Amino acid sequence: MLNFPKTTVLNRRIPKQKFYDKLKVSSSLEQRFVKEIDTIHWRNKLSPETLNISVGSSVKEIHIFEIVLCNVKV
Repeated sequence: MLNFPKTTVLNRRIPKQKFYDKLKVSSSLEQRFVKEIDTIHWRNKLSPETLNISVGSSVKEIHIFEIVLCNVKV
């Protein structure tokens, strides 16, 4: 997909529940989230710890997520 350095790779599956538990959303939005999103993977973390770069003044790190949607007819 994206060719970031190997030092940035995380490849961790994130449970969908982690997202909607941390946010105040209606039950209908939560149900839609569960129904329409198949999987979420945390693919990369771009930061001074994972790359040989200095800390930026406004951006400290970037996280790359892959979200796979279900084949849902709306």
